Amino acid sequence: MKKFTRPGSLYLVLTVSIAIALILAVYFGANFILVSVVALILIIVSAITFGIRASIPGLIVSSACLLHYFYQFSECANFSGKIIILLNYFIIAISLGIARDFFQKQKKNILDYKNRIESDAEVVYTHRKLLESILDNIPAVVYVRDADLKFIMVNKAFEKLVQKSSDFLIGKTDFDIFPEKIAKNMARDDIEVMNNDMPKLGIEENIFLPDGKSMWVVANKMPFHDKNGKVKGIIGISYDISKMKKMSLQLETILNGFPYKAWLKDKNGRYLAVNEILARSVNKSRKEITGKTVMDIYPEEYAKEHMANDQQTVDTRKTKYFHEMLLTNGVPTLHEIYRAPVINGEEVVGTIGYAKDISKMQEELKELTRLNNLFSAVIDNIPIMLFVKDADTLRFKLINKVAEELIGLDKNSIIGKTDYDLFPKKQADFFIKKDREALDTNRQLVIEEENLTSGKKSVIISTKKVPLLDENGKPVCVIGISEDITRQKEMEKTIKELAYYDEITKLPNRHLFKDRFYIASECSKRDKKKMMISMLDFDKFKLVNDRYGHAMGDRFLKSFADRVKKIMRKTDTFARYGGDEFIFIISSFNNTDDMKIFADKILKSFDSPFTVEDIELYIKGSMGISVFPDDAVEQGTLLKYADSAMYEAKEKGGNTYVFYKDSNKNKTGRLFD
Repeated sequence: MKKFTRPGSLYLVLTVSIAIALILAVYFGANFILVSVVALILIIVSAITFGIRASIPGLIVSSACLLHYFYQFSECANFSGKIIILLNYFIIAISLGIARDFFQKQKKNILDYKNRIESDAEVVYTHRKLLESILDNIPAVVYVRDADLKFIMVNKAFEKLVQKSSDFLIGKTDFDIFPEKIAKNMARDDIEVMNNDMPKLGIEENIFLPDGKSMWVVANKMPFHDKNGKVKGIIGISYDISKMKKMSLQLETILNGFPYKAWLKDKNGRYLAVNEILARSVNKSRKEITGKTVMDIYPEEYAKEHMANDQQTVDTRKTKYFHEMLLTNGVPTLHEIYRAPVINGEEVVGTIGYAKDISKMQEELKELTRLNNLFSAVIDNIPIMLFVKDADTLRFKLINKVAEELIGLDKNSIIGKTDYDLFPKKQADFFIKKDREALDTNRQLVIEEENLTSGKKSVIISTKKVPLLDENGKPVCVIGISEDITRQKEMEKTIKELAYYDEITKLPNRHLFKDRFYIASECSKRDKKKMMISMLDFDKFKLVNDRYGHAMGDRFLKSFADRVKKIMRKTDTFARYGGDEFIFIISSFNNTDDMKIFADKILKSFDSPFTVEDIELYIKGSMGISVFPDDAVEQGTLLKYADSAMYEAKEKGGNTYVFYKDSNKNKTGRLFD
């Protein structure tokens, strides 16, 4: 049963009310015009409200009421007027009912159409979003242009390629994005596709991006049409083939870089690529050879052996050298052929190889052997270490006899090895670092000192590292020229010790004392501290020399120096001035009281005897002290004051110290520089 909506129920009540009003009007004999109007209203309301199905019952009710009214009040209208009224009612009821039903049907159709449009729009939107999602997630560059070559859609890959957002790109042309030359080429292809109404596939383009970089793409351009078949624009799909192009160019470069005939074949022996040397040797172009086999370019007697060896390489999956006859400018010559399988995953997909004409090999080999022996003899007789390392791996490629001796290994144990195979890691790190520095800067590098240690041998060497470049300026190896400077360094060390250190006591001598004084005085000035300069001389040391000899005296001086060094600070200087005189630089004092404590400590070192060759020697010393900067700031003046105070200490009986400021002054006439 059909359910009425709330408005429908109201209309039904209204219609029934009008019908009741009509019946009552007729029953009570109301005015004819009122009855006619109410009857007409009933017909109209029922027709408009419920259509033809309600207009007929309304017409029947209205007509029945009017007929009854006519019967009661026959004088209200003549017969023809009554018929006309009833016919009009009939026409109005039918017309309005049909009109209302037609309107409702059209309304329903419109609503259905609207719903269908909305549903279709939602489907279209969903499909569009799905398409955009698919296009945005494929690696290809996809775009759509209108007939004016303006972008109307691009995917994420296109945005990333040109580094522009879709909001910017929509409505733009290639001329707004790419350089004019590239844009013209692209526009020419697009116009050709639209004019010919034919797709253009596999277009290789080298495009320059906004960031200045370039990339190779293969573009496919197709026209799209409206419902009438008219071209409305183009769809473009481009793939980045930069890596593939680079690999192709690299393969071509590699093959053409071979000084011999070189090729790449599939597993059935068909040429995929060959170099120019191979093509020229059979008087064909590379394009003519590609896709062919050796049976198509060589005599059958040679080609069969060639094919059999190709198949052997595929079957065994091993690299191998062969000797075969091939043509060179139409002449059969013996070649050494290298073949290697090309493996993709677990499958052998082809072979790669090269062929070298070795017809003159014997003569060249003999000459090469002679030159190699001569070169080896020259290298081995050079009296300095010589080695050569590969620029990429830094493995030893050549060494001479001196290098073998310095490293402590024979040539066979060194060639092909790196520094890490021969030396401790720390040393190897240093050597490798310097090798790389020379190669990276393409300049000669001199390392003054290296501690070379291999096995049980340790020497100091001076090394010159020189990068050797090819014709393109690329380093191919590094040459090392090393000289053993161990004896030279030892001599330098000895000379330095003789120049700055006392030979007997190993203490600084007066020359080094001067340098130490300068440094200490500058520090005292900076820190605003006092510094004591002390001169010490043994009391009656001449008796030791006279009784036991100068050799015993020298050993005593050494014993004294060793004892006093133990109580000296690292920042202080304890030096032998000459004979049995010693000088001290003791810094960082605030007052002379602290200096006295240190002076007492030095004199206390004489309390116990010195045992030299089982002889106990009881010797004392006298000290004179001058103070920087209280007494003076000049080195010579301070030494003179300390010397003067020392002699006064001796006059007091020795085994004591005297400060210059407390002395009688100028007890010595010695000059100090």
